[in-house]
Amino acid sequence: MDGERPPQMRRKSGGNPGSAEREPSESDTGAFASLFRDAYRRCFSAELVAPLTETESHRLSVEIEESTGLEIGWKSLKNYSHYLLGTASRVENPSVPTLDTLARYVAGAPRTDEARRRTSERHYPYWFRYRDERRLAEPTQPLDRASGPQHLASESRPTPAPLFRRSAVFAALVVALAVTLALLTARRRDARAARFADDFDDVSGAALTARGWSVQAVDSVHWAQRGTMPGHLTLFTLQGDNWPQAGRAPRIENLLVRPVSSECFDVDVRFTSFVPTQNWQQAGILLLEDTTFAGRSVRMSLGYNDFSGGFAPTREVLVQAITSLGRGADRPEEVVHQRLFVVDSASEPLVRQNLGGSALRIEKRGAHLRLLSSVGSMKNAAFKEVGGADFDFRPAYVALFAMKGFVSQSRDMPVHVDAFNQSETPCAR
Repeated sequence: MDGERPPQMRRKSGGNPGSAEREPSESDTGAFASLFRDAYRRCFSAELVAPLTETESHRLSVEIEESTGLEIGWKSLKNYSHYLLGTASRVENPSVPTLDTLARYVAGAPRTDEARRRTSERHYPYWFRYRDERRLAEPTQPLDRASGPQHLASESRPTPAPLFRRSAVFAALVVALAVTLALLTARRRDARAARFADDFDDVSGAALTARGWSVQAVDSVHWAQRGTMPGHLTLFTLQGDNWPQAGRAPRIENLLVRPVSSECFDVDVRFTSFVPTQNWQQAGILLLEDTTFAGRSVRMSLGYNDFSGGFAPTREVLVQAITSLGRGADRPEEVVHQRLFVVDSASEPLVRQNLGGSALRIEKRGAHLRLLSSVGSMKNAAFKEVGGADFDFRPAYVALFAMKGFVSQSRDMPVHVDAFNQSETPCAR
């Protein structure tokens, strides 16, 4: 990703080259709709409920090219979303190479290019495999073209015979009771949806995906070790940073991401025996407007520092929080720098004991952030406020991370994540 051009300078407005290849049949529309939704879900960790914006279209186009080595123009992606959601009158019929590119992206296929695909995979195996598997899983049903491609045609039903007045009253009471029960069930379901907790008892890819997580910038060697400690998610302090640095694109490997749907919420993460000992080993929580680091963000971390601008260094374990205006803004603002411990040979055993359990918490209420931390050998050690800030942004994602900045001399130490909690809350203060 280093040195990449901005998406608007890299994209073509058209679709995949080779649009003159075989065209998909009309019966493939359902598979195309399912495939596009799967691609959107992989990129944005959310369901497709509205047509893509221009920014989202650029981002999805970039993600597809970086993952597959193949290109789908951002305008094409935007047009597909409008068609599939029934907001465009024009029928979109993507070419088979385009569908194969989407299927490659969804499947996480190895990178290739058009020349190699034309030589060795002209039969477009990823698309046809996806289409055939979907057909086996979901029998084809007719589409209601009047209401858009995503709606299935309603079956015709005979008109019911008129009922006597008494039967009508009884039926109305039954319907009212059913509606009441449905509303109560929906409220309970919404309450559950507003709270999320993860103890990381199962960190398999399927289990994480089912719980709403996605992983960005995968380092396969270290990601394969995420289950090292039972009942924990293990990350590693790999090279990477979202702090701007000349000549380096922002990147955090194995960034674990899930969506945020409210402007007011609490998130916290708990670590087991995370004791950073070298610059700039750290782990914590990121709030992001987007996962490419182009938008605004807040980062809160537990980390290590012994850089003192040339003065006598002090080895410290600290809680740090920074706000960033995103790509193009070269100076983040450090809103919290709270020293927890000074580390020396005498105090190190006590520091390790107190870092047997640690936690970070962000409470967001509109533009106001309240930042808290907890350390101690017991899991239920109290949170203490370490600072606050007013920062006007609305994050779309929360992420868990471990990193060490763009340095090579610090080791890739494991970070055992014990638990994560996320809860929405009313914005009224």
